Formats: sequence, C-alpha cells, structure tokens
Amino acid sequence: MLYMLLIYGREADWRQRDRTHRARVMESHIKALQMENDDGVLVASGRLLPTAHATTVRATDDGIVVLDGPFAETKEQFGGFQVLNCDNLDHVLKYVRQFAAHGGTVEIRPLHPDPISLD
Repeated sequence: MLYMLLIYGREADWRQRDRTHRARVMESHIKALQMENDDGVLVASGRLLPTAHATTVRATDDGIVVLDGPFAETKEQFGGFQVLNCDNLDHVLKYVRQFAAHGGTVEIRPLHPDPISLD
C-alpha cells in the first residue's frame, strides 16, 4: 500500500536554529531516505520552499481567486513529503522514527487505492 508522509515544522523555529542543529536534522532525514531507498519502499520525496513562496488558488462564489501565501494560518507549516510503498502502518513507522525525533509533526495518510479515472 502507498502511504504519504506529510512533514510539518515551524519555519520560524528552523530559522532560529544554529547550523549544527539544522545539519543534524537534515542528516536524520537523509539517513531515513537512504534506508527507505535501500529497502525499496521509497516512491517519491520532496522538500518545499518556505511558505513565503506559496500561492493559493481558491474557488469562491465569484470565481477563482489567486492569493499570495498559504491558505491556512497554522503553527506548523507543510515543509516536505515522502511517498512510501509499505505493507502496513507499522512498516511506515519504522522509517518515520528515523527522523521524527527532531521535532515537528509527520502526518501519515494511506493513498486511496482507486486511481482517479478520466473516463
């Protein structure tokens, strides 16, 4: 089954951390990605630019509105993702534990098994 890992953190906290701390966090992510790749479960991953680069498109009664910045004002911001092909949630947690200890939040969501059909 495919699982998406939505990785959240506080941008302000990240900017305030020293270079050593940021390097340690990135090392843990790279180590987890390497393990996922070596185990053949990594499907995709990506790191997002800060929310200052975000654009939100919203449908309203008056049509489509394009806004600068993220839609939601939250304490944590969506910073990256991974898609893993794992047998079950416990299998996914094996990898998440490799990098989640440094703070932030990881939301794990199974992808819907039925693809979107254009027919």
